[in-house]
Amino acid sequence: MPTLTVQNIIDAAAQDVRQNIDSTTNPGQEILVDYCNRIHLAVLRQSRWKFQLSAPQRFITQLQQTDYWFGPTGTGPNGVVDTGLNLSDVQVIKEGSVFDRSNFRNLDKTDEAPLSSNTSFADATLRADRPRLWRNATDTPNVMNIYPAPDNQNTYQPEPESPYCSTVAGGALAGRIYYVRTAFVDSAGNLGSASGTTSSQDGTKIFVPANFLLVVHPPVEPFASSASGVQYNQYNVYASTVQGGEVLQNGNTPISTSATWTEPTSGLITSAATYPTTNDLEPVDGYIIEFRYFRQRPQLTSTTTVLTTPDDYKDIIVAGVNWLALEYLRRPEAKTWAEVFQAGITSMIRDRNLGPRGGEYIHPDPASQGGKLPIMETFDPTILRSQ
Repeated sequence: MPTLTVQNIIDAAAQDVRQNIDSTTNPGQEILVDYCNRIHLAVLRQSRWKFQLSAPQRFITQLQQTDYWFGPTGTGPNGVVDTGLNLSDVQVIKEGSVFDRSNFRNLDKTDEAPLSSNTSFADATLRADRPRLWRNATDTPNVMNIYPAPDNQNTYQPEPESPYCSTVAGGALAGRIYYVRTAFVDSAGNLGSASGTTSSQDGTKIFVPANFLLVVHPPVEPFASSASGVQYNQYNVYASTVQGGEVLQNGNTPISTSATWTEPTSGLITSAATYPTTNDLEPVDGYIIEFRYFRQRPQLTSTTTVLTTPDDYKDIIVAGVNWLALEYLRRPEAKTWAEVFQAGITSMIRDRNLGPRGGEYIHPDPASQGGKLPIMETFDPTILRSQ
């Protein structure tokens, strides 16, 4: 996680130019902040750097709706589904990152809505089907279009993975082994099947030492609600010392998926409802669409702004600011710092090229490669002619 601020950079730059531009008072500070912003943007423009790439974002499709707003919540145009993602820093969606997770399909990018009798009717409305294409137009940067219009045939009902369990000091119970399962309870009060019941796996097995208590961490559903809005936001805990004999531990009150469950000092309940094997949760219905995006290049406007570039590249930013500052002071060292800055950009490209070749791979060139072709032995074929 980057921690460098503009103040760190301009302090270093001011030191390198021997305090000829004051970094703490104006106009010197304003000049250096501006130079820091220019150099930072120059670095970010070199490539779609991976440190600018977002975490995966997900939304769920609505029946026969093609347009989805992922910008600031509540500010989208009329007739466009608000995904609730509330993103304010999207520059461009990363190609190759848009997936229909429900149908295990990578969606292809398109510049226009599909035009064929298989995907649309004669009045230009779209036929419903599983998504195959996505579009993100320049005039609607915070809208993703999905084609064909989703038919929402996802009948999947979530089931939690085997729970993660830990222990905490407390109580006076002897050491023991527990078997633990969890089950989702949706916001409509429907109970799902317990973890492991449809995946041929048993519940989590955990040893709890003497004078310790069991802690069950909440299950995590990758998507928090169904297309209808029913949420998967509660769970039950089932546990026992006997494998396959897990019973309900939290009574008639489901636990929020934002909270853990801790065993009481008296130990587990041994007589209660057994873990459910049938799933009555609201089906997901919609398709879960996942994508990643490159963040906007931020403008550095104050000394407390944190830079986007990783801290490892502080020297490159400082070299660039030194170059501009010394040019401003008409100092001959400016040329040297310009060369150092360009060499730093080359080293950043080399760092990137050491990783696997993704869709944003930068092909080597003489500046980034820095090598020479090996010497090869050559000969003149005319010497083979008969004399």
